[in-house]
Amino acid sequence: MNMETVNNNIGLKALSLLLAVILWFSLTAGIDAEERVKVPVRLKNLSGQLTVQELTLPAVELVIAGPRIMIWQLDKDNLEINLDMKEVGPGTVAFSDLGRMVRLRKGLKVVRVYPSQIELRIVKK
Repeated sequence: MNMETVNNNIGLKALSLLLAVILWFSLTAGIDAEERVKVPVRLKNLSGQLTVQELTLPAVELVIAGPRIMIWQLDKDNLEINLDMKEVGPGTVAFSDLGRMVRLRKGLKVVRVYPSQIELRIVKK
């Protein structure tokens, strides 16, 4: 094989390669995918007269599903679970259905959550 054969129709070869990449990307981008993400837990609206005993909020592991292109574009650093403590008094409070507390773009959904529930012990200061 000589260089003349390789260089023959180089523009057409480059165009063919570009079209192949675009076709591959368009086919694989629409396929559903899943991504595991660790999401921090934050408390909001906790009364100034109350505190959480043994405050070690775990990160919650989520499995998020949706079109592969949307999974690639997911801003994992801005995901969080906010626990609203507005109506909470002293005692033990449990939060479940944590997947609904994550704000995701339309087309993405939380399919698994671990742990599925968080229990907090609230005491007066």
